[in-house]
Amino acid sequence: MSAQKTHPAIIGTAIYFSSLLLNIFLGWIVAKLNTTYLDLISYGRYSFFIVVLYFSCVFFSFGLFESASRLLAISPQRTERRQLMGAGLLLSCIFIIVYSMFILLWAGISDRFFEVKIGVLCTNYVWVVGVMVLHSYYLLALRGTGQIKLLSLLTVSPRLFYMFLLLLILLLNQFSLNQSLNMFFIGFIISLIWITISVRPSFKNLKNSLSRLWGNIKSYGIHLYLSSIWNEILFHADKFIISYFLTAQSMAYYSLGFTLTFALSHFSSALVTTMFNRFAVQNKISKRVYGANILFVVVSVIIFIVLRRFIILRLFSAEYLPTVAIMLPLALAFGFSSICKPFTMFLIARGAGKTVRNISILIPTLNIILCIFIIPRYEILGAAWVTVGVYFFDLLLYLFAYNKFVRTHPG
Repeated sequence: MSAQKTHPAIIGTAIYFSSLLLNIFLGWIVAKLNTTYLDLISYGRYSFFIVVLYFSCVFFSFGLFESASRLLAISPQRTERRQLMGAGLLLSCIFIIVYSMFILLWAGISDRFFEVKIGVLCTNYVWVVGVMVLHSYYLLALRGTGQIKLLSLLTVSPRLFYMFLLLLILLLNQFSLNQSLNMFFIGFIISLIWITISVRPSFKNLKNSLSRLWGNIKSYGIHLYLSSIWNEILFHADKFIISYFLTAQSMAYYSLGFTLTFALSHFSSALVTTMFNRFAVQNKISKRVYGANILFVVVSVIIFIVLRRFIILRLFSAEYLPTVAIMLPLALAFGFSSICKPFTMFLIARGAGKTVRNISILIPTLNIILCIFIIPRYEILGAAWVTVGVYFFDLLLYLFAYNKFVRTHPG
């Protein structure tokens, strides 16, 4: 990349990474408040409910969000982008209705299969869970338009509002599981109202915009949709299996460890999100991009492993000390995942949807099989080491796919 092109990419990465760092900090504050003022079982129920929402909402993009992101990335006119944004928003609202019906169905069956009981929570919040779908849409849409500042604000604002609202109910001495979840959803609602006003979606020329989206979904989006589903299965399968075989307390320990170590992937996420528009027109990744990514990941993983016990004891309490043991393998796992991100995003941006889909199906399948055999015997520590293995294998597959793409698409 030329210096002229690198400069905005560096600025964009810095802005988005800063928002992710702030989001980490806010997330730790939120986790501290919830672990302090909720009992262990309530925090386990809270964690599993949030996991179910983040996991299940991915199924309700139907390839639209991925297609909208790429079409917005290659559309030069602002008016055209606003029209695509409006068409995507209209379809997202339809998906929200379908998603809410699914959550209501899940409420009726969840408690029959899982030890962590969240059926009542699903029923109570079915009217508002659709905010998760809309939030997912806007994250990918803003990635496509390259509006990194807006993307950064949307990333951090729901949790920022959530934190302030939690502090408010704490001052009012009304902290409870239901109140915490109320504040969680209100934070999303405020953020989404604000972002909708900011992007000014247009509903003109709707038929043409819908036609373009549908055409891209069939040729590209459907593959990325399947990939996203399987990626979410990879990301959350261990938690579902833990909730099936183990207790709410085990879920609380694992969820906290997962939340803390997931922060290690944020620099890589910021980098590749900022580079998405450039990846869409490049034939290979700059050595400076993946070199800087690897250096940052290695240093941050080492620091995190050294400080993990201090983090738990200082920021949380000795009650969560079992979390320390799983933070070592989870840190390694997210290190491998972070190194893999530039290669994955490059293939997505270049439209290699089938390749990404195939890898994304294989890896979670392996993860599920291993977790089913390992978790009942080795519990949450076994789940953490399974995660290391599957993310390392994922990295090897994407390296192979990237090198093959570069050989067959010379510059």
